[in-house]
Amino acid sequence: PKSIRVNAVAPGATKTTMMDKMKDLPNGDSRLRQLYERQFLGICEPIDIANAILFLLSDKSRMISGSCLPIDGGLLIN
Repeated sequence: PKSIRVNAVAPGATKTTMMDKMKDLPNGDSRLRQLYERQFLGICEPIDIANAILFLLSDKSRMISGSCLPIDGGLLIN
């Protein structure tokens, strides 16, 4: 009745400073390779996450509530 919508985003691997440092970890290169293989549309950019949030905040998503939107480049497809 108060027109309050509650939604969330679930980002997959995203190009960040922290992800860049993964290659320095033991087996980091192979872990990154696995991520690239699983996210069929590629690794997300921070702007991809921001755009999804902007959509959920906009009136264009006015009928969406109680949802979690995966922004994961296809990670959850399988």
